[in-house]
Amino acid sequence: MAALGETLTMWVFLFLVFVVPIAAVLVGALSHYSVRLRERLQRTVSAGRGAAAVAGYIGFIGAVAWLSGFTNWGNLAYRAACMNNIRQIGIATLQYAHDHDGRNPDSFGVLLKEGYLTTDSVFICPSGSRELPWTFPTDFKAARLEDLNTVGDWGDYVLVKGLDKRRDSELILIYEKDGAHQGEGRNVFFADGHVQWHSEERFREMMAKQRVHSLPSERPKE
Repeated sequence: MAALGETLTMWVFLFLVFVVPIAAVLVGALSHYSVRLRERLQRTVSAGRGAAAVAGYIGFIGAVAWLSGFTNWGNLAYRAACMNNIRQIGIATLQYAHDHDGRNPDSFGVLLKEGYLTTDSVFICPSGSRELPWTFPTDFKAARLEDLNTVGDWGDYVLVKGLDKRRDSELILIYEKDGAHQGEGRNVFFADGHVQWHSEERFREMMAKQRVHSLPSERPKE
């Protein structure tokens, strides 16, 4: 009983020393805030505008701003995930070229078939609408290469041909198809191994400069 009494005494002491002062400060602050808010609303009403309308307007603007910020953060996260995808595909492509006397793979399917990539999920951008069919092979080594090559049709990325043994920093080796990121731009993997995000206009300019005038079909298969 004595120990219980000492424990209760300690908790009462802590309550009086810490909780009560903090509660008093919070109550005072809320009281001050409520007074200031009431004064502002009175001035608003006297100016001919309803307090409820003003409060609703402020709330609406705040909600729009919050949702806009949330959406922007989501877009940036998708863009970063997509950049990581194309980086993995690009590194695998360069590794293949290193092992084959500088020759790039003829297709993405080769990277799966020969084990340079161990997952097909990297071929799908999280912000796009494309997806691999449920019939796509899961055992890459046992699958037919022609079946694996369809990942280039269903997926979100394109391998530029004819760049064997070229590792220029301005040559686009892999790029993202259109239709993702709300048309704002694309992730691009360059022949020297670096990845960059470019606006759609800048991407088109670079492709034209690279003399790739006709882009392959970028629409998902039906």
